[in-house]
Amino acid sequence: MTQSASIDMKQLWDRAREGASADELMEEFNLADTASLKNNLQILMQEKQQEINVPGLIGAGSLSQDYTAQGVRVPSEMNAAPDDDTCRKPSGTDKAAGDSS
Repeated sequence: MTQSASIDMKQLWDRAREGASADELMEEFNLADTASLKNNLQILMQEKQQEINVPGLIGAGSLSQDYTAQGVRVPSEMNAAPDDDTCRKPSGTDKAAGDSS
């Protein structure tokens, strides 16, 4: 695995800002995994006090999820349509309050 000391960090920053994908950057800089790429980019973003979005670092599944205001991911099964079988009310909840029948 390549360490950040052996990577041309300026070139990595320039390529990421140009819109290079995670796969392209990993191949070009001989990085073994996305964690190495993320770590090196995190160092650069902290130094530059800027953020960049590198295509391929965030999975599509994460992008299509819903999140609460606190940032907690809501499981997809909790977002099912009301007429879907996964969202049925428990039996006995359709009765009006105080109805003893």
